[in-house]
Amino acid sequence: MRTITELQSGGSRLSSLDAFRGFDIFLMILVNYLADMKGIPFFLQHAQAKFNGFTLADTVFPGFLFIVGVSIPFALSKRMNQREATTAILKHIIIRSAALIMLGVLLLNSSSYSAQYTGISKAWWMTLMYLGTILVWNIYPKVNKPWQKYCFQGLRLFGTLLLTVLIIIFRGEISGETVWLRHSYWGILGIIGWSYLNASLLYLFTGGSKYKLLTAMLLLVATYIPVQYGLPCWLKPVNAFLNMGTFATHTAIVLAGTMAGITLMNCHSPEQKRKCLWFMLLFGSSLLMAGFMLRPLFGFSKIRCTDSFALATSGLCCLVLLLFYYLIEIKGWKKWSYWLLPIGINPLLAYILPDILGRLFNLTGTGKWFWPYLSAGGISGFLNAAAMTLIVLTLTTFLTKWRIILRM
Repeated sequence: MRTITELQSGGSRLSSLDAFRGFDIFLMILVNYLADMKGIPFFLQHAQAKFNGFTLADTVFPGFLFIVGVSIPFALSKRMNQREATTAILKHIIIRSAALIMLGVLLLNSSSYSAQYTGISKAWWMTLMYLGTILVWNIYPKVNKPWQKYCFQGLRLFGTLLLTVLIIIFRGEISGETVWLRHSYWGILGIIGWSYLNASLLYLFTGGSKYKLLTAMLLLVATYIPVQYGLPCWLKPVNAFLNMGTFATHTAIVLAGTMAGITLMNCHSPEQKRKCLWFMLLFGSSLLMAGFMLRPLFGFSKIRCTDSFALATSGLCCLVLLLFYYLIEIKGWKKWSYWLLPIGINPLLAYILPDILGRLFNLTGTGKWFWPYLSAGGISGFLNAAAMTLIVLTLTTFLTKWRIILRM
């Protein structure tokens, strides 16, 4: 079993970024368990569509988009510095994006799943889908013996075949009509996939220039305005496929993170670190103020991902990352964050584990043992959600140490 320090693979990772990512996933799991529960404080629930503002729960998804952006320079600059062929880098970007988009679509369509037309129960279909996902995208350890390599290759091949069969047999039901997979708004992971694709391509073809990326981010934010006032007929099919307004603002959040990542990637000496702190403080504060200045136009809305919401939450995320960076990288206070690192290293597994557990509860009939206060709400419901969150984090920690790590 590997230690978390070993899994962080030396200096190629920032502990503060992994800790921030782990903290964001922790909040994501908790607020998902609390969703629609009665008697829960307002700030832990998602704001309604018509509400002009956002809660703590509403900042979780922008936080993850921002973190995706921070990771892009660390992931791609190494390939670019090693003079890896552009086609190879493009292949890497496209494969990762396609995997996220595909998984996002599968999870999105699960809400319309029809056991009658598919032929197996939803719990079994979802459990097998997660099994295939883990087998395909797990990072298998490097081995020297041929039989071990063939074994891992066989597991990945079996996972691919399993997912293929599940996709082929899938049938949903909407308004009495039998349907196959539909993209709709692409799902959470799908949005991450599209935003990662867009931001990565911009980073690659601008050579990682912060000024060019800032220009692209501002143009994407500005795109939201004409979309709301009406698009030309020739753009409406594109808008129906991608929803250009939210597609642009989601990508803008990722680009904000990318600029923060470029800054942190070049912080080595004490003097450079001080400059990084001032840049992050100025950049985050500017984005936050810009968001409030644009608020009268379309308001703050997570559901519509308005331009003001994208800027304000990007600014908040930048400032929170600055705090994590200062405490962990500058002051050296690391021990308090160790419980967050496994989740930060293995966020995709932590994200899908609550649903995996839910499906297993359905199959085994043990849900009432772990979730007795599902409908109670209030303090008992909150404590039950907190306990379930702790179970997920503990499982993620053990699975991460045992090298069950998903990487798309």
